[in-house]
Amino acid sequence: MLKFNLIILSILSLFFLSKNVMALNASSMTACSSTGNVISAAAGANLGYCRFTPSKYEVAIFEMGVCTANPMSGNSFDRTVCSTTFTASDTTNGFSYDMVDALDGTVELTGTSTKPAVGTYSFPYVIIGNTVTVNGSFTNGVTTYYGLANGTVDTSGPTADHDSALITFGPNTACDGEYLGATADNGTINAYLTNSSLVKKLSSDYAGSGSDGCGSSNTKRLVGVMSLATPISITNNTINFKFTFNIRNYGTQFIELLEQWSREQDCKTMELNSYLTNPRSHKFYFTQGFKILGFHFYKDL
Repeated sequence: MLKFNLIILSILSLFFLSKNVMALNASSMTACSSTGNVISAAAGANLGYCRFTPSKYEVAIFEMGVCTANPMSGNSFDRTVCSTTFTASDTTNGFSYDMVDALDGTVELTGTSTKPAVGTYSFPYVIIGNTVTVNGSFTNGVTTYYGLANGTVDTSGPTADHDSALITFGPNTACDGEYLGATADNGTINAYLTNSSLVKKLSSDYAGSGSDGCGSSNTKRLVGVMSLATPISITNNTINFKFTFNIRNYGTQFIELLEQWSREQDCKTMELNSYLTNPRSHKFYFTQGFKILGFHFYKDL
């Protein structure tokens, strides 16, 4: 069964005077194949999913800035260590923009832009809504797969906007509000789920039953904080601080869990192994409905 899913972790990676949009695990993905099996190019760690460019990838941006320390080191956003560089005019809904419209171009944000205070900053941040709207289709040979509003795929279409809300970084039967230590070219990225007041979502926010993660009614923001390997310095001579957004074909993904083939073989369950040293894949498999049933032991002889 093909499912049309969103790589929700679109944290912004900041370079001095520029900013790139990327999925945290984009570098490990293989492009979907336009001939043969859609996911035939995927292998090893990539088995079961591939990437393609969406026709729509709409994000709500609320705020950006730079900090001298991680503003999310406590239980809520600490503004005392930050200098805000952009605030959306609409503080309730943010500045919504379809990033695909700005492929390899510049997004002119609607809001208040401010030069950072003079200083040295190691922690740029961005605050976006935790819901992203995606739309797209992918053609393989003579077959076109259309993404539907419910997140599934069919071959008849038409496509529809799919609103994907991130309410936990782990299984929906718990609240995992942090995604820490993702590597980037110029540092590491942390992501935090919060309410609209930028208070962190903690394990205690799980209702104790059901599959609502950190709470869909009260999880409203995704805060991305980057720890730069090389800090940036703002001086009195700094005349510009510009954010440029680029989508690099990592906005959406097809996910194939081999469910249809397995059912045709009268299989009742699916299982896989994932190394303890690969926590990112664990979070991904949780979101696809897999559960941990035990440990796999071995020893060298």
